Amino acid sequence: MNNKIPEIKQLLETELQNTIDNYFRNTTLYEGAKYIMETEGKRIRPTILLLTAYSISKNLNLPYKTAAAVEIFHNFTLVHDDFMDNAEIRRNKKTLHLKYNANYAILVGDALLTIVFDLIANDKNNRSKIKSINIFTQKSLNVCEGQSMELSLIGKNISEEDYLKIIQYKTAELISASLILGYISTTEKPETEIINLLENLGKNIGIFFQLQDDIMDFYPPAQDFGKQIGGDILENKKTILWFSAYKKASQEDKKLLEQIFRIKDPKEKITLARNLFNKYDAKKSSEQFAKKYLNNVEQTFAKLQEHFDTKLLQNIFQSIK
Repeated sequence: MNNKIPEIKQLLETELQNTIDNYFRNTTLYEGAKYIMETEGKRIRPTILLLTAYSISKNLNLPYKTAAAVEIFHNFTLVHDDFMDNAEIRRNKKTLHLKYNANYAILVGDALLTIVFDLIANDKNNRSKIKSINIFTQKSLNVCEGQSMELSLIGKNISEEDYLKIIQYKTAELISASLILGYISTTEKPETEIINLLENLGKNIGIFFQLQDDIMDFYPPAQDFGKQIGGDILENKKTILWFSAYKKASQEDKKLLEQIFRIKDPKEKITLARNLFNKYDAKKSSEQFAKKYLNNVEQTFAKLQEHFDTKLLQNIFQSIK
């Protein structure tokens, strides 16, 4: 089955290209929509959706429009997030609002969101269109709520519980949606038990990935040597490294950890964070914390294997882990 992955990915790319052409070619938004959709990305979410569907149907008549909808929604969130975060680079290219201007970027993002549900509604390979739209609507709202929570809590006394909820909403919800939509779009009578397992799988994959990403933001892999570290700290965001250090810190060092976010000088800010993170071995503690979610992923895959062959999904997870 692995030899089908390149073919499935190519069919997805064709669907994405056709979608942008069909909806935007004769509009002023076409150039911006093409720019953001052609920016090199991993296409993790739509690939997960299609591989879930293929693992069940064993044929290539897959819900490509639904998968395209998920990827387009994801890119809509990136356009708006980049503007809100004042980001300059996305996937080694200028962010859309810098390439063009803020107003144009917002309109392109709005337009991408506008076509998402029409794509699902017109997917002839989706057997559960209404249910797909209902589920995707709720997941999409949760993604937006996650971004809103993150923005409202920057620099404030955010709890670890808040941090994990933001991760779940911003990252995990769309992965859960991809798994569930892949299943229900291909299954005549979807089972609640399997939907719940896929929900749980997506939640744990999403949280695990984001925890890893937050750790690597301060402790990048060797191949990223020279990369700017501590972007989250510089943006006054508390992540798992900060919480791990805070749990172990003395009262005096707890005050220093809180002081990090009041320091204006970037070098001083990063130096203090590094000293405290290293002192309390925050990297190791954070990796151990993340491993709990990895264990949950592996256990959920084992349960799903009783219902359908999950090898393709497991291989994709291992390749991006």
